[in-house]
Amino acid sequence: MYKYYILSILFLISQLNFGQCPTGNLVFNTQSEIDSFASIYPGCTELNVDIQINGSGITNLSGLSQVNAMNGELKIFDTSITTLGSLGTFNFFGSNSGLYISGNLNLTSLGNLTGELNRPDATGLLLKDLPGISSLNELAGITLISSFWLENMPGLATLSGLENTAITGIFLLIRNNDNLTDLTALSGNLGSFNGLTISDNDSLITLNGLNGIEMMDNGIASSFLNLTNNAVLTNLDALNSITFLPKNFRVVGNTQLPNLMGFSNMTGTAETVDIYENDTLQDLVGLEGINNVINQFTIRLNDNLLSLDGLQGLQNTGNNPALWVWLGENPLLTDISALNNLNPNSVSFCQFENNTNLSACATQFTCAALDAGVPFTLTNNASGCNSISEIEQACVLNINDQKSLYEVKIFPNPVSETLTITLPEERQYKNVIIFSSLGEKLINTSEIIIEVSNLSNGIYFISIETDHGMICKKFVKE
Repeated sequence: MYKYYILSILFLISQLNFGQCPTGNLVFNTQSEIDSFASIYPGCTELNVDIQINGSGITNLSGLSQVNAMNGELKIFDTSITTLGSLGTFNFFGSNSGLYISGNLNLTSLGNLTGELNRPDATGLLLKDLPGISSLNELAGITLISSFWLENMPGLATLSGLENTAITGIFLLIRNNDNLTDLTALSGNLGSFNGLTISDNDSLITLNGLNGIEMMDNGIASSFLNLTNNAVLTNLDALNSITFLPKNFRVVGNTQLPNLMGFSNMTGTAETVDIYENDTLQDLVGLEGINNVINQFTIRLNDNLLSLDGLQGLQNTGNNPALWVWLGENPLLTDISALNNLNPNSVSFCQFENNTNLSACATQFTCAALDAGVPFTLTNNASGCNSISEIEQACVLNINDQKSLYEVKIFPNPVSETLTITLPEERQYKNVIIFSSLGEKLINTSEIIIEVSNLSNGIYFISIETDHGMICKKFVKE
């Protein structure tokens, strides 16, 4: 009996020393609240609740130093702390762990963090607005991140430190990191994501490191891929592993992106597709796997886009007229024949506007769409594509003659001195304009043999006008 009494006392003491941990979520808004933690919860070393730390008056986390493990969310917002090192070695475990650090402008060290940031239904790791963080090497002990949000981290040039971290989940977001040049630390570590955003990273030239990534639809939120406003991005090859076309697909404002070949293995059905303000794109090759677009397909403000080549796979097999096709402000666009496989009965509206070289609009698709009663808006395109009556007349009288526009040839290419234009015998030549790669008009002539020796070496575009419309081609001066 005496022995049982002693054991009971020892058990109660152990509970007092090690069991006094909070049972509900905690919010700390002042330094004194953090400093009081140890006296309120003596001996508490492991947390199974969420903690939010918020307030500019908070300068250190030393009051929490007795805690060394956590299964919950740790949120640290808008404080004046300089380091997480005062936490010591801090381990995240379980299926509810997440770390959110945002707006801590004085923070320079992430301390010694280990374990898994595993929240299958939410963000595992968010790092945002932390100008003093120049390295992620202190995260080397993190082995799993369920979703990763990295935004406005101007001190980061690479993601070194994440080489052994598996990342998968709802989304991967890398946005507005002005000096980030290298994603290779992620190589081979990425799984499938419902959403992918790579946006406004002004120094990112390639996506090397995203190799092996895949998209999915988790059935909870619409899947998405946003590739936007990466000013110097020139290569998408690392995305070749993506086979699933997300519901919302956007490639916008990547002014140096020459092609979309990185998407060549992606297939399926999208709800919306937006391709605009990609000034270097000349065609859409790489998008052949887009079979159906349900709501909206927008191709706008692509200054050097010559054709829609790459959209031959777009069919829309259903007969529910919901798709809005919008082609606008593509000044060199002359060829829309890649839409010829698109089912007109799936289209609710077509808007072609300010495509100033687009005259060959009497294609198989547009003729069939007009015949099916699809409404069109046609504004400020080239002659032949400015009114329904123009297109209908070409459709009825001579739709096959449009093909001869694509038989117009230029040679030699590359060229050093004189460029010659040849046309089918039944066509009459009218005029030609040569543009720089930036869209500047350099030569305007009615000659069929053109002296180009005075042009600097580089890429140029030539807009050729015939009696049946215009066509734009590219040539290289060497």
